[in-house]
Amino acid sequence: MYSDAAKLRTTVRRRQSPALLPALSHNAHLPRNASGFVHKSQGDPMPTIRVDLMEGRTVDQKRALVKAITQAVVDTLGARPESVDVLLFDVKRHDWATGGELWSDKRPG
Repeated sequence: MYSDAAKLRTTVRRRQSPALLPALSHNAHLPRNASGFVHKSQGDPMPTIRVDLMEGRTVDQKRALVKAITQAVVDTLGARPESVDVLLFDVKRHDWATGGELWSDKRPG
């Protein structure tokens, strides 16, 4: 039986493996392993960038942001633009805190 530390190491290794991608709709045509992950070659980098934003940005602002992030990843990592995933998460002010204070409780200015 594995120790908790060994289970954690195995989980982390699986999640860090660039050869395994979650089975998302845009790669549904690719072959999957028993765990439901898609195999891609090691030479095909697939960075996924997660961005947490305070709610309130416009779609145009988000469009410009994902374009700039994608270009930065292409320039820096040599990835193909179509292999770069950017996930945007809007967070409500009452669900975000800095320095122990909710943003919804902060006074403007």
